[in-house]
Amino acid sequence: MVFRELDELEELIKKGDIKAIEGLCKGEQSVRFKPTFIRTALMLSAHRLKHLNKLDELEADVVIVNLEDGVAKAQKPMALRLAGLFLSHLKRVDSLTVVRVNPLDEGGDKEIDFLNHICPDAIRVPKIRSKDDVKKALSLIDPKIEIHLSIETKEAWQNLS
Repeated sequence: MVFRELDELEELIKKGDIKAIEGLCKGEQSVRFKPTFIRTALMLSAHRLKHLNKLDELEADVVIVNLEDGVAKAQKPMALRLAGLFLSHLKRVDSLTVVRVNPLDEGGDKEIDFLNHICPDAIRVPKIRSKDDVKKALSLIDPKIEIHLSIETKEAWQNLS
């Protein structure tokens, strides 16, 4: 478990105190084990405290913390801060940690700016449509962080060829 008790966090969430949660985030990176062979990936929603609290216990090679379509629009700002809070407080994790942000033109750019300070292993950018989207992602994401791109349509694939 990342935190022993979640009561205080639950109270901050009920109050909608995004700034207080953001203030609890650290910019340090935990001890991380990077799998050399990836067999299992697990995706969890960034607004589920009990799921986030088990990040250090999961036996998946990759854990994807989802901010995109698994989180309601109204919950996205809080979910981003919660993802940052839990990722920054991991003492040790045996999974590759990936954060799936929203599309760049739908708030993903601002999420990346926040996550650069948290430094997950990778950031997954959905709905890449063109070379310009790739260039923008490269310019936004800290070079220490891997970039995972989701190319979701045949038109996007053709645009990128």
